[in-house]
Amino acid sequence: MGDPSVGLEECLLKAECVAQREIKGEVLLFNTETGLSYSLRGIGGRIWNMLDGSTSVEDIVKCVCQEYEVQTETAKTHTLVFLGKLLREELATRVGGPRPRRAAAPLRGCDMCGGPKKLGISEEWR
Repeated sequence: MGDPSVGLEECLLKAECVAQREIKGEVLLFNTETGLSYSLRGIGGRIWNMLDGSTSVEDIVKCVCQEYEVQTETAKTHTLVFLGKLLREELATRVGGPRPRRAAAPLRGCDMCGGPKKLGISEEWR
C-alpha cells in the first residue's frame, strides 16, 4: 500500500470493508476482507469515530487537545502515527483515494492470545 503518512489538511474515512461494534467504551473492528480484528480504546476509539470523510486531521487534533487536555504537538504527533497505522492496516482510506483491497487472510487476531489486535496510541499518551 504506499506511504501511510498523513497530512493535517487531509480527511480520512472508515474503510467500507470494516465492521464495527462498540462495547463498554471499546471499539471493536473487523476487516471483512482480511479477517483481522482490532480493538480501540480511549483516544483511539474517539479518533476512529471522527473518521467521517469530512473532518480534517487538523480538526481531529484540535478535538483531541480540547477533550483530553493534551498539548498540541503531542496530540498531532500521536494522531498522525495512529492514522498512519489505520491506513497501513487498511482500516481507513483517504477521501478520494482508492479503496483498500487485499486477498482475504485467515481469521486471526493477536499472535499471542488469538484475540483482537490492539491498535492503539502510545502508552504514555493514555
